[in-house]
Amino acid sequence: MAKLTTHIALRLLLTSEDYLLRWLKAGYTKEDRSRMKYRLERDQLSLDKIEEVLEKCGFTVAVEKQWNKPTI
Repeated sequence: MAKLTTHIALRLLLTSEDYLLRWLKAGYTKEDRSRMKYRLERDQLSLDKIEEVLEKCGFTVAVEKQWNKPTI
């Protein structure tokens, strides 16, 4: 299974015709897809919304986010 960054996964979902059926089966419309692509291009989508859409369309998280703490 290919590992993608969050934004690349969403761009693939929004632009590839191979994923259109998956998009529609998740309950979204073609208009939703167009609107979300427009918002993605203008950096108007929150990370929470992006992750919600990806999960609803069957994408899974490959690696959880990790944080490094700063030195004190």
